[in-house]
Amino acid sequence: MTILAPNVSWLLRELPLADRMRLVAEAGFEAIEIGFYGQLDLDELKTAKEKLGLQLVLLNMDVPGWGPGNRGYMADPSGREIFSVALAKALRTAEALHAKKMMLPIGASIPGISPEVQTACIVENLVHAARQAEQTDILLTIEPLSPAFASDYFLTSSAQALDIVHSVNHPLVKFQFDTFHLQITEGNLIHTLRENMDAIGHIQFADAPGRTEPGQGELNFQNIARAADEAGYRSYIGLEYVPVSRGAATFDWVPTGWRRYRGEPIRDS
Repeated sequence: MTILAPNVSWLLRELPLADRMRLVAEAGFEAIEIGFYGQLDLDELKTAKEKLGLQLVLLNMDVPGWGPGNRGYMADPSGREIFSVALAKALRTAEALHAKKMMLPIGASIPGISPEVQTACIVENLVHAARQAEQTDILLTIEPLSPAFASDYFLTSSAQALDIVHSVNHPLVKFQFDTFHLQITEGNLIHTLRENMDAIGHIQFADAPGRTEPGQGELNFQNIARAADEAGYRSYIGLEYVPVSRGAATFDWVPTGWRRYRGEPIRDS
């Protein structure tokens, strides 16, 4: 079972937000995801989502001014209070939008602070975040980013992310599996899926090396989707890529049956 959720922060950006969501619904999809919620009109998002009957699968905890040196708050021992305040706001936002999952940006590598200290800080912050998320049952994810995309980001590999998830050891903290970032940094995607499905909470599709829509690069998404399904993944797969085609044509690659699920409701991973 593979059902996709287009990311309306990345796709169809030539259109106003409500029109992006309308086009997604008209294309037959039942779910969406978004990026940093602070970059969107949340009233417009909520109104369109409810009118069109779209499920919001995932959003990113907001990091205003995202860029070099500003990649999130969890890896900075001096930023615990900032993280706690930002987390509380993000959870309120996710709950108001009925989102199922939220990605928590890790933060930048900090010169003069050892990786071990930063990792310990991340684990401590995630333990705190998991306790807060229990009040809403929102699944929290952490995502490795390729250094080619964000050279100062602390979390760059599946091994790092999995070690942190296992250290936190909480059912509401999982690893976010983005095909573009992981293919660029390490490859071997299907093996990673099969061996670590118990720790994977969300999957996103983008082709490599260009982070484009599937079919433009080197990845076989039919094989990846089959491997995820066989390994037990039972949630939506997000589409977070830079479109090559404009409008609804960016979904021409989507196989029949990957837009809407007809059967028992999809559970969250």
